[in-house]
Amino acid sequence: MKTSILLFVSISLFMSCSKNSDPSPAATDFGSWSYNGKTFKGVSLNWTGATLVGLAEKPNQSVLSVMFTSSSPANGTYTIISDPSVGFKSTEAVILLSDLTLTAPNYVSQSGTVTVSRSGSSLQVTFSNVKMTGQTGTGVDSIDISGTIVK
Repeated sequence: MKTSILLFVSISLFMSCSKNSDPSPAATDFGSWSYNGKTFKGVSLNWTGATLVGLAEKPNQSVLSVMFTSSSPANGTYTIISDPSVGFKSTEAVILLSDLTLTAPNYVSQSGTVTVSRSGSSLQVTFSNVKMTGQTGTGVDSIDISGTIVK
């Protein structure tokens, strides 16, 4: 339940910051993420508190949120956890994923790592084979997600 609320808040904050609900192709590369054989190209990427929120292009629109304890995570590798409300450490991160087609559940990370690379004002967050789970109408769905997002 906490995860669903966190994901809803992340999506709400991100969507409220967006000035254009149908973004035109961006000249900036915000990276991409993949799961279930689909690749999602980022069209925007913003900080909402200590959460980096990416929005993918239509028609396969999805929202990817990477939560840290700070909006300026240091270079390094962060351990994926599933519940930031239980002793969230500066060496940990949480990934939340929502497929805005409403045909898939919201997913929360279970295990894996995230690597942060900062250089000046640029930021790159890379993750590979992060285990995610989401509740469906008939049970629990599990996926692996990989990608790189760039700010």
